[in-house]
Amino acid sequence: MRVTLSFDSWTDGARELKTLVNELDRWEVHCAETLSVTFTDDDAGGLEPIALRVVQAPRALANEKVGVGACLWDGAIILGAYLACQPRHTYIGCGVVELGAGVGMLSTLLCKLGARKVYATDLDKVLELLRQNADANGCTENMEVMGLEWGVGCGHLDKADALNESFSGGYPDLVIASDVTYHDNEACVQPDTIEFVRLCRRLCGPKTEVLIGLERRSGAVRDGFIAEIGKVFGDVSVVDMRKVKGFPKALCVDHIDVWRLRL
Repeated sequence: MRVTLSFDSWTDGARELKTLVNELDRWEVHCAETLSVTFTDDDAGGLEPIALRVVQAPRALANEKVGVGACLWDGAIILGAYLACQPRHTYIGCGVVELGAGVGMLSTLLCKLGARKVYATDLDKVLELLRQNADANGCTENMEVMGLEWGVGCGHLDKADALNESFSGGYPDLVIASDVTYHDNEACVQPDTIEFVRLCRRLCGPKTEVLIGLERRSGAVRDGFIAEIGKVFGDVSVVDMRKVKGFPKALCVDHIDVWRLRL
């Protein structure tokens, strides 16, 4: 698998096309207003690469207008590469919920991989950017954008129940998230992590798989996350990317984990 990111960059005052192949460079990526992201499986027997367009709002990254949902983060790239490495039929017909979708790259990827219905959710202030990305990738028919915030008093569990009712089996087949558990402080586990895990649990039926990309920004947050998922999920593991067929060795990084959860 090759993951290629292409975007306009500036060098010595001149604009040039920059291309990253199986490489993470968030500072360069976060400066781009649009990105081309392509997943190419050279061993797929002639299958076409999966090409996505990512619309960003880099000027809104550091303010309250959009915040961290304005740009693509490394955890989504890692999780996206993992999804793209699965056999092409894996997600055909699936129902999916993405939590904290940001620019929605994972949601649009799953639409391209054949998911029947994808709910891309985030804070209300991010939704317009999510809609732009759904439109840019021709995913408006099977990708629905909606507001979903978790935390004390947010009503997120009721919204999860309503989402579950929209799936034929009563629950989504897949719940995904990346770079969403980093708000807690170093002293203790705060409601952000606790309520996020409760929300994941509420969206899970007996056959639902949860995949979460988690960057190791804070030891306390990671420890708290592990403790919380252990309370409500019976099947918890970290995906060993070195054993995933076709996963780029250069993207097997120590600072980002992909967690797989099942009831």
